[in-house]
Amino acid sequence: MLDLYLCWLEDPEQCLAVSHERSNYPAKSRYNALPITPSVLFELIAVMKGRRLVEVLKGHINEKNERVATRVWPLDPLIKHFEKANFYDMQIGELESRETIILRKDVGTKKVLVPYLDPAEAKGREDSEKVIRANWKIPYMRERLRAYNELLRESFIDVASLERPYVRTRAKDQDSRGPKTLYQRISQHNKSVRRIFNRASFEHGGRFYGGFWQKIGAELRSAIRINDQPTVELDYSAHHIRVAYAQQGLIGPGDPYDLGEVLPEYEGNIALQREDVKSLTLICMNAKSSRKAFSSFRNQVNEEIEAGERTGDVPKPKLCKKLLDAFIERNPDIEAYMNADKGIEFMNTDSRVSDMIIDHFVKQGIPILCVHDSYIVPAQYEDELRDQMAKAFEAIIGVSNPYIKKETHKPYTITEGYKRRWEEFQQWKNNK
Repeated sequence: MLDLYLCWLEDPEQCLAVSHERSNYPAKSRYNALPITPSVLFELIAVMKGRRLVEVLKGHINEKNERVATRVWPLDPLIKHFEKANFYDMQIGELESRETIILRKDVGTKKVLVPYLDPAEAKGREDSEKVIRANWKIPYMRERLRAYNELLRESFIDVASLERPYVRTRAKDQDSRGPKTLYQRISQHNKSVRRIFNRASFEHGGRFYGGFWQKIGAELRSAIRINDQPTVELDYSAHHIRVAYAQQGLIGPGDPYDLGEVLPEYEGNIALQREDVKSLTLICMNAKSSRKAFSSFRNQVNEEIEAGERTGDVPKPKLCKKLLDAFIERNPDIEAYMNADKGIEFMNTDSRVSDMIIDHFVKQGIPILCVHDSYIVPAQYEDELRDQMAKAFEAIIGVSNPYIKKETHKPYTITEGYKRRWEEFQQWKNNK
């Protein structure tokens, strides 16, 4: 009910998506904090629908063979109760018992949660050999995440250039109910961060996920203000490429994505060529074969074209090979990392770098936002962030003086909607 209330409060036209997947409600699991079962949840929804409190559009497979989740929205009798609510939406928080260290694996096309036991939980358990046993680091990670999420919750984080706290991300053509476009909500309820490990191993993945700042573009991120202070974003230039070079004891070129020439297919558009080289090579680092890499890259470009984010044709496999060959010719020392499934290992490496940087700022009480290999802090801490990024890179990867780039921020106008949201946050803090 609280989720439905917050959904309505953010936008009365918004729907609440509810999954039918039983794997999302694992019984007696650390991932089901309430705990709740699908049968109980959908019985509750059915009762509310029967009493004309909500309307429901059942989940289904659409004409594109895409799974569409069940969607629920309040009707007038329930909305009248919502309008009488006399508490701040900021008083609604997440369950403290919600798991923030996620272990999962791929089963077909699905991401499946994997049970595991902390060291203390495994003691005396006869069945503990049948499940994954986490090492001593995991409870430590969880405590650091708890402190980080608490700092984020106490910090106002918003995009000052937005009058209304959402941004359209992609057109949709699915069903009759709900907006015709997909929106990314910029909300104080969309700041919680988790770490997700993959392939049922704490040695794979581990990156920090969550927070609306990971789901918006660089231009909007440049207008993020933290506690009403302007911010700066620094990132490791060509991070995974640098890690590959570092494992060879090398520094690498200044711009590894520069091919030295513009291929005829790009008709002089060097910026687009560089972006394609970057996207393709990073996909190749995660892929097990060039065929799969080229297919993923072409699907990505096709989605960008359909979303209106790019014009032109999808690069053919022949051009993909041409781009990759040209990159390898310029970067022969890391050829072995292409189509060798190395990305998952590098994600674990950069997650440890991020953990070290984030922990430093949390201990100082300074909010910091992570976008995998880039970091956002209030502008007055730019030098400190640059220093900590260099120290973490050397400590984890073993190479000093990494390439660190400052993202260019475009001027923006602070909107009245943002000012109102900042005032409401201050009122919540004062009334706690």
